[in-house]
Amino acid sequence: MGLVDQMHKVIDYKKVEMSDDEYNYYKHLVKTFSDKDKNISGSIYFKDLFDTDKDGLITLVKTEKVVPWAILFFMQQLMLSQRIRLIDGLLDRALKIESKINVKMEKLDDKISKM
Repeated sequence: MGLVDQMHKVIDYKKVEMSDDEYNYYKHLVKTFSDKDKNISGSIYFKDLFDTDKDGLITLVKTEKVVPWAILFFMQQLMLSQRIRLIDGLLDRALKIESKINVKMEKLDDKISKM
């Protein structure tokens, strides 16, 4: 199940569901933690840091290696944000269904009262 108004991006060869703002922040972190003098890209810190499911939702943030706190917090926050957006989408759909049911119930009540 995809998230509403979100796009798939690729981080460490994995599909990740995230907003443009989140992706821009990811790029900012990569730039911030890159070291041109040592020829190190900040993207190395994201390698094998997390797992995703087929929909691009982060299922696990691994803490088996040393990574900057900002990157670790970003990945954990992204995972939580994905879940909140998913729940928000489910709630919106449930409220729309409830509204349709209420309209049908009112019509049914009207028909019953006219009998």
